Amino acid sequence: MAGSEFAGAVNLSVSRLPPRTNASFNPVSITGSGSSTLTVSATRKAPARAFTLTVTTSSGGATHSQQVTLTLR
Repeated sequence: MAGSEFAGAVNLSVSRLPPRTNASFNPVSITGSGSSTLTVSATRKAPARAFTLTVTTSSGGATHSQQVTLTLR
């Protein structure tokens, strides 16, 4: 998601998580052509179905959001 419009560190966030789930990025920010892993964990009581999450990157005044699908089974 980090494109040429970003300069310096790019911060990552995720929103619209399903109930009874948690998410984290490792690392939470990247520089240059780095990468990050998004981990989502769910309790046994999390609803089993597909959800649309929004992953957002930001750096300075530039932001970019991308929707991704998470399927819990």
